[in-house]
Amino acid sequence: MELIEHGVTNLANSYPDNSCPVRPHKRKARVLLTVECLAFCFQDDFLKILLFKGDCKELSKWSFAYVTVGESESPDDTAQRLMYNSTGISTTFLEQLHTRDGVIKSPGERVVSITFIALLDASRPDKSVDACLEGHWFTLDKMPKLRHDQRETVNSAINHLRYKAALHPLLFELLPERFTLPQIQNLYDSVYNAHIDKRNLSKRILSTGLLIKTPEKDKSSKKGASYYCLNKTLYNPRSLSLIKLLPNLHTFTGR
Repeated sequence: MELIEHGVTNLANSYPDNSCPVRPHKRKARVLLTVECLAFCFQDDFLKILLFKGDCKELSKWSFAYVTVGESESPDDTAQRLMYNSTGISTTFLEQLHTRDGVIKSPGERVVSITFIALLDASRPDKSVDACLEGHWFTLDKMPKLRHDQRETVNSAINHLRYKAALHPLLFELLPERFTLPQIQNLYDSVYNAHIDKRNLSKRILSTGLLIKTPEKDKSSKKGASYYCLNKTLYNPRSLSLIKLLPNLHTFTGR
């Protein structure tokens, strides 16, 4: 940028009567690219979101994780790094929600922020690398006060997740390697904040061929619910339309 401005300035100086068709632009814009992640997990039969305590200026407010994109990183790589450094879990599902920009206080500076949705398996080891961040998992109905307009971003992420989960089997990213049908029921009920017909949901999911029944059973339940695992030859979180699982899709997503 400096070389371009230098060349334009020299060109302008060759026109003493100010008739140069190109005038130098003296203001140097500085763009800061950041990534923010809304991380979700399924824990204790509830969908939860990961939030961090605010800094010294906003101790009473919480925020989702964000970081500046590294010079040699892509935004996706940065999001992976952010999630691993925050939770110790390697994220298998990341999806961009939106990109937004805004001019910050310092003149000539602009922040461009790329927002991701991350789905994490809470059964994996969770070791917060930076304990001072005070990360905590909250159920959606008990989220604390958030910074700025982040509540709106959370609502947008939830609506996006609900819509995509009706089309694709991505919610299985939130489950452990082995799971029961009641766990699937609780997962969908929690994500959509509604009681979805148990018999129809189980029947439709089993009809996809995505699940493989194992000999093991969950001994903590009265009837001993069977454990299932994913059919890896068929499973892809972004394919295999599951829209029939929720025939009244607009009821849950508003679309």
